[in-house]
Amino acid sequence: EESPNRHALRSRLSFELDGTMKCVVEPVQSVIPLFLDRYDSAMLAGDVGGAVRSLLAYCIGAFHMGSELTMMSKYFVASIKQSIKYQQTFVRYLFMSAYHTCIFLTGRSSDE
Repeated sequence: EESPNRHALRSRLSFELDGTMKCVVEPVQSVIPLFLDRYDSAMLAGDVGGAVRSLLAYCIGAFHMGSELTMMSKYFVASIKQSIKYQQTFVRYLFMSAYHTCIFLTGRSSDE
């Protein structure tokens, strides 16, 4: 039987499961991409806060796994714009901090 709010439930429960249990038990490389699915589910359910947190978990996880910094900078810029659009101020500051770390590590300026 399908619940009418299955996407909201899936995104919330999966975010907690992936973020707490799976990251400890399974290889992080297999868990991080799951956060993009959680993002999609949360957006379908209208849970903007959950969606942005899932995006943050994906971006920060990919950053810590050693993803290419120029690519990560682009993800962070897009994520900052989205967090501004949905008025997610706290998460925006976390994205900005990670973005500035990428900029610093690559030796580029934020204007490039």
